[in-house]
Amino acid sequence: MARWHREGTVSGELKTIAMAVFERPLGLIVGLAVHPELSEPVVLALTGRFGGRATCPCLPKSLVKTAIRVISLVACYVLFQRAYVRA
Repeated sequence: MARWHREGTVSGELKTIAMAVFERPLGLIVGLAVHPELSEPVVLALTGRFGGRATCPCLPKSLVKTAIRVISLVACYVLFQRAYVRA
């Protein structure tokens, strides 16, 4: 990394990466402290994220693409249904 960048830009990029690494967990903790009712969806999302990272390399790409499309279609249906009910 130091070969292609000047000295000042490397340290600036590392600071940005470090801030991103510490900001997300801190924001998550503060958010859960302010809104404790969101703890269940956050736990489910994190479990899905880490579970997906563990199993995704083993799955064929076509299956992953199909699953993403199905989940997107279900999400669109739910959003349209909520909009219809509220209207």
